[in-house]
Amino acid sequence: MNPKQTPRLSRKTAVIVLLAYSLLSVLMTWPMAAQLNTHLFGRGSDAWSHFWVFWWVKDGLLNGHTPYFTELLYHPSGIPLYTQNIAWINIAIWLGLQLFVTELAAYNITFMAVYALNAFSMFLLIYVLLRQRPLSQRPFALDSLPFAAFLGGLIYGFWPYILRHSFHPNLSLTASIPLAMLALYRLIRYKRWRDASIAGLLIGLIGITRWQLLVMALFIIIPFVLYHLYQERQTVGWALMGKLAAANGIALLLMLPLLIPVANYQMNRPFPEDIFLDEQEGAQTDLAAYLLPSHTHPLWGDAVKPAYEGMPESFNYTPFIGFMTLFLAVLGTAKGWRFSRFHLFLAGLLLLLALGPVLQINGTLFPTVPMPYTLISSFSLVRLLRKTDRLNVLLGIPLSTLAAAGGMVLLANKQRWQRWAIFFALSVLILFEYTMFPFPTQDARVPIWYTEVLAKAGEETAVIELPLQPRGADKQHMYYQTAHRHPIAGGHISRIPREAYRFINSSDLLRSLEETGIVGAEITAVSDELHQLADAGFVYLLLDKREIDGAYQDSVQAWITIEPVYEDEDIIVYSTQPKAGKDFVITQMLTADIGLIRAAFTPQSLPQAGTIHIDARWGGTTAVSQQLQSCYALVDENKVVVQENCTPFSISQWEKDTVINSDTALPISPYLLAGKYELRSSLQTAVGESIGGSASLGFVNIAAKSRLFDAPLPETVLNAHWPVGVNLLGYEKAVTGDEVRLTLYWQAGKRPSTDLVLFVHLIDEAGNIAAQYDAMPLANSYPLTWWETGEWVTDKIALSLATLPSGCYHLIAGWYDGSTGERMVVQTEHDKTVDGAILLGEVSIEE
Repeated sequence: MNPKQTPRLSRKTAVIVLLAYSLLSVLMTWPMAAQLNTHLFGRGSDAWSHFWVFWWVKDGLLNGHTPYFTELLYHPSGIPLYTQNIAWINIAIWLGLQLFVTELAAYNITFMAVYALNAFSMFLLIYVLLRQRPLSQRPFALDSLPFAAFLGGLIYGFWPYILRHSFHPNLSLTASIPLAMLALYRLIRYKRWRDASIAGLLIGLIGITRWQLLVMALFIIIPFVLYHLYQERQTVGWALMGKLAAANGIALLLMLPLLIPVANYQMNRPFPEDIFLDEQEGAQTDLAAYLLPSHTHPLWGDAVKPAYEGMPESFNYTPFIGFMTLFLAVLGTAKGWRFSRFHLFLAGLLLLLALGPVLQINGTLFPTVPMPYTLISSFSLVRLLRKTDRLNVLLGIPLSTLAAAGGMVLLANKQRWQRWAIFFALSVLILFEYTMFPFPTQDARVPIWYTEVLAKAGEETAVIELPLQPRGADKQHMYYQTAHRHPIAGGHISRIPREAYRFINSSDLLRSLEETGIVGAEITAVSDELHQLADAGFVYLLLDKREIDGAYQDSVQAWITIEPVYEDEDIIVYSTQPKAGKDFVITQMLTADIGLIRAAFTPQSLPQAGTIHIDARWGGTTAVSQQLQSCYALVDENKVVVQENCTPFSISQWEKDTVINSDTALPISPYLLAGKYELRSSLQTAVGESIGGSASLGFVNIAAKSRLFDAPLPETVLNAHWPVGVNLLGYEKAVTGDEVRLTLYWQAGKRPSTDLVLFVHLIDEAGNIAAQYDAMPLANSYPLTWWETGEWVTDKIALSLATLPSGCYHLIAGWYDGSTGERMVVQTEHDKTVDGAILLGEVSIEE
């Protein structure tokens, strides 16, 4: 049929439709329009990093630097940006809007415009497809064509999956795909060079928008082209194939300036395999989620949230089709099968692929069900998609076309007022199902320290913001950087190269925080760590309170010792070049140069043989070029030192403004008399020479340890002796169930001077050890050197018999040196020794 016999789309109608979609975009993203200069579009953390990319590209255009490398992230080495998703088309729109509004407002309007552009492009495609189908494939009255096409555009423009990607600019802008399909359709139908050129430009724009988007678009464009070539098979010739090839050539030429540097980097980068981040399993669409309304809906959102349990990807990016959309699509398919069958095939293909390699239904995986995606999952281009559910971006194209056909059926042959009423009702129902209210936005406020202090700092000023890596904080720090313009140690880009972490891994402090979330106990030289950061250009170390838990914050604050240069409800800022008297104060000088910033110890009361833990923070005002050690002494009431312990500092010399932490354990002698002692701190040289004075840390109460000096009455009496001063005067033995229980009664004939290991072994008839117990007394809790002369110690031991075969076993006990394994010789009045041990009888195990 001659297309001139059917109604053409007038410019006036096109303008009205575009304006209507724009107004609906404002409505569907409310309250964004009222927050253009205060909030950021979307609520995902990627919004922060994408704003940074927009800003970085603009900065490059103004200052002449490449967009593919930055020294502002991962300072001091910087990082390449070839793998970053640079939203070139969105950026172009953003730059144009800045002629009229601020950067932030332009960014937000760009996202709002995306939905209108997507809707309008789909409207144009559907209008042409429905208008130019032969009558045999189009049993619909054309008087309803603009209304039906508008409904189709409405569905695609506010497709829930794309709405949920509100913080991904170059994944939500898909308008070029329907437009490219439209140009290809017109090229195949009319075979004009003009359409070939337009198709090539639009395909090129898909790739420039996002390389992954072009890969996804192939799943719909290739079947679309093949189908329409088949439809026009009688007129297809080499001339048309040449024009199709030319369209692809134009697309390639358009993409090459951006593709060449990216491809060159990928071919020459270390670890090129890092380009692939396979998340195919676990990032697939749950089949049930297509019929599960969005949890962001203002009415039923909270009610459906529990239903999303077990399907995190579908929770994050809702693939909901919509019941009204589904109804219209089914109606359009049933009433216009010859037209709709291909679009139904496309919808089925995309849906099956979006389900990924493992079928998931309502949170349950069905790994035995064969899935079509597995046939293509190993291809490199497919692996670039990273997540299979992203194909839902395109699912709206065939479904909105089918729904438009259904709308044409409902609206056909109606009076004007009826058509408008039905059209309005369908539009409201579709939008109501797709509503996200309030639309997610984020407070774009930048902490005042960034704008009032850091932004005015010298050009060489860099800052480390903690935490470095949790996705969210690192991206928000990038957003702050657009306000202060100074380098930071972290950041986030797509496919971060391994070498980006070179500096972070070179710092013990940063590596410890990166790996464990707390500062390692072995990192004691505070000023050395901070000076390493300062030498790399970092002037400030910042804690972002909003992004770290209490343990992380407490660990850093406790370790760093110095006072912050700034603090508010959001952040804490420290200098990496602390100065004595400014950033820290020495409260007790022990020499003219070194003293205590602060010190604390626990516990204040403890028994003999206990341990005092001392947390001391030392500071130095000037350089001291010698190795020193910190000493802690207990002083009695007569000012006599009764016990002292010295530990070398972890630094070989003291620089100016040194800050160092020491965490020292002071074990209390088990023989120290009970009483009250003063704990004092002092300094010594490496050879033990005291220097300077001493400082009092407080008083310690030592309680006498409970000891037993009354002889017990063992069941079996022995008289075995070991030269170290230990006597075994008896024991009790009982076989109960699957174990033998042994109670040993020891007495110290004198104070033992050496710690030994007690062993109790079961020996089989061949002389092999069948079961054993090896430990210092009382399960390693009461070593020999703590025993007092005449003290009785009762040790209870159990040996398992559960796995032993039947037979007769010898039970022996003794002592050995834990460092050499050499057994101590036992002396006894009777011949009851076996291999240097005392024989404690036999144990029989019966079948």
